[in-house]
Amino acid sequence: MIITSRAVARTRSSNQNGGSIVGNIVGCSGLANNSFSVHLAGVSGSVQLDSSRDFSFTNVATGTYTLIVQQYGMEAARQENIKVSSGSATRAGSILIKDCGGVPDIVPQP
Repeated sequence: MIITSRAVARTRSSNQNGGSIVGNIVGCSGLANNSFSVHLAGVSGSVQLDSSRDFSFTNVATGTYTLIVQQYGMEAARQENIKVSSGSATRAGSILIKDCGGVPDIVPQP
């Protein structure tokens, strides 16, 4: 069972001057976007991917975070040491999912 939430992740504190984290997911293109859980370690809640597999966390308290992307039963992908500064967007980059759970990675043909 996969549980995801459309709510914006709650931050470690009620910092009004937080920043944001943006990025996208690559790999395992044969899996539905809503099957992935994208969250920050130590922070409650998760965000969903849009149709381009982009994600965005807003109002994140300043600090250093670990981003985790996972799907039930598969190895999680992690991006560590994401530094968030007040009032700025931090780019997490492209997070590569390597464990597709036996589903081949479908690459669109030109």
